Amino acid sequence: MHKITLLNKNYHIAYITTFFPLRSQTFVYREVIELRKKGLQVSCFSIKKPGHVPQEVKWLSQETIYLWPIHLLKFMKAHLNFLLKNPANYLKIFKNQLMRKKDQTYGLRRGVIHFFEGVYFAYLCVQKKVKHIHAHFAHGPASVALIASKISGIPYSFTAHANDIFVYKWDLKEKIHSAKFVVTISKFNKNYLSGLANHEDQKKIYVIPCGVDPAQYSREELSADGGVTILTVARLVEKKGIRYLIKACDYLKKWGISFRCKIIGEGDQSKELQALVKRLGLEQHVFFLGALESEEVRSQLKEADIFVLPSIRGKDGDQDGIPVSLMEAMATGIPCVSTYVSGIPELIQNFKNGRLVPPGKPGKLAKVLAELILNPDLRRVLGNAARETITSKFNLAINTSKLFEVFKNKTNCHVGMESKNLQSKKKSIKSVSRPRVKIISLDVDNVTESETIEAIEKIIKARTPKYICTANVDHIIKCKTDAEFAHIYKNAALSVPDGVPLLWASRMLKKPLKERVNGTNLFIKLCEVSARKNYTVFFLGGPPGVAEKASKKLKAKFPGLNVTGCYAPPPGFEKDVSENEKILDMINKSRPDILFVGLGAPKQEKWISRNLSRLKVPVSIGIGASFEYVAGKTRRAPCWMQRAGLEWFYRVIENPKRYWKRYFIDDMKFFPLLIKQILLGGV
Repeated sequence: MHKITLLNKNYHIAYITTFFPLRSQTFVYREVIELRKKGLQVSCFSIKKPGHVPQEVKWLSQETIYLWPIHLLKFMKAHLNFLLKNPANYLKIFKNQLMRKKDQTYGLRRGVIHFFEGVYFAYLCVQKKVKHIHAHFAHGPASVALIASKISGIPYSFTAHANDIFVYKWDLKEKIHSAKFVVTISKFNKNYLSGLANHEDQKKIYVIPCGVDPAQYSREELSADGGVTILTVARLVEKKGIRYLIKACDYLKKWGISFRCKIIGEGDQSKELQALVKRLGLEQHVFFLGALESEEVRSQLKEADIFVLPSIRGKDGDQDGIPVSLMEAMATGIPCVSTYVSGIPELIQNFKNGRLVPPGKPGKLAKVLAELILNPDLRRVLGNAARETITSKFNLAINTSKLFEVFKNKTNCHVGMESKNLQSKKKSIKSVSRPRVKIISLDVDNVTESETIEAIEKIIKARTPKYICTANVDHIIKCKTDAEFAHIYKNAALSVPDGVPLLWASRMLKKPLKERVNGTNLFIKLCEVSARKNYTVFFLGGPPGVAEKASKKLKAKFPGLNVTGCYAPPPGFEKDVSENEKILDMINKSRPDILFVGLGAPKQEKWISRNLSRLKVPVSIGIGASFEYVAGKTRRAPCWMQRAGLEWFYRVIENPKRYWKRYFIDDMKFFPLLIKQILLGGV
């Protein structure tokens, strides 16, 4: 029996940072969105409003609570509330802030401001019934969180990154000691923080790197020799070492190597770096593009051949953690060149998935760049290895799952398993058991079609967004190499057996599945049930006009069926922020009970998973080519072939160009993997 621990819906977490959402800190808002997908109730707080909000998360900025500008009445009320409730505690915390040891980065004024902000933030958290506070960055946000925790009793934690521990080392030992747990993004950082903490507190420090979504980054063909584009994306500040990239470009020019270098970003050194380019006569080689939106950065990454981030340790001790810009480039499949600074060697292994050079050495950097410019095969090999590293080790979904587990284990956002939940029907968290059969690496629910429909109806009544997966051989093979797809299956409300070979496999494993739950048949049956019980449905996907034709046929077959909308999105819509927003708005305004998505696997499952937290739909299901089958655009295999498990063979005959590789090469890996599982006793 497979046990699932559901989250306490009353457990509310507050995230706080200095500016949110911020273009240079995409990792923070992406983490919030991913945690919400997993069911955590996360409210966003920000000390100040950012000057620019990324287009892709304008919706998130609208629900963020900002401490500044302060709401004077609430601010006064907050301080009076805590002063009158516990004057000794209030005055003790204020006195500590006044008496705190000062340095050149932390003066009396900053200490007083943090106190006033912390008390105000605590009041807002109490109003929203927050149970745990998590700060991103160990300097200002953690200082505010610490004071809020002390004044309100709400436990807190924080994530440490780079300059927040290397430059602004404000009370790090106390912050670590007082925190419920501490997360940092590299082993390098953990070693540094452990050196400040006592032995017991060292145990509460977890290494969880930031991550990116590999599916958001696609590759273009690499340039031939003579037209190579070097790209960097960074804030133009000392620690990013961009001056050394420019000096390396000067070497390349002198060596007669053809290239162009694009620099994306803004910062304190913008004018200084532009003057350096002019002084070296590199205006025809080096171009400053300014700060760009995420979608524009992805477009530039597609066109780049080499990515460079020549990080250094600044005069003030500031240095990078593990830069997300490197992860994004590696996810695109671009060979990356960086330096032996901080946690970067934990991401890039020299000669294996990229190149590393000593910091501040433009000559050595130029030699490595020249080698890559003149060797497209090497670029291709390193680029492929780089993408694999991101997919397996720096994947947003996987690493956020690790953070999610820390929240579960270190806070009270869940309650035990079955026995504890059965103590009271009023508990908002329940542990559900259901029989599953493990086939290779995938757990498949042992359910019939009628049991599946019954489970879906329960989800509709609960009104909490969930998704259903329809497992088959192709999905099992894809899950072996696609970490995000495997993660999606792991978190599905149901994974039903759509494929006769899965039934055969289960019998060979001596754990027989009850029956096949075919995706197209389930789609049709759910439309029948929806017509009978007044559920509403939305059709997303298929070629233009096909979903509408399927809707028309199903309405004729099942009078009363309410299809609230049909839409065939254009190719690449999932990477177009405005198009994606339009689709979400269209679906949410129509308020369906079931969303059927026909985009093909794994695209449909990934789209559902990534947008689950924003879909106001109880049930979403990926149904592949079902719209085409129902509309009559594509013929289904005869019933006897479906029953015999030969539907795949019919598809190959009908469309060999599309299906031969999938069934005769990719899916053939299933059989040796199954034999291995049988020999290992079904493990």
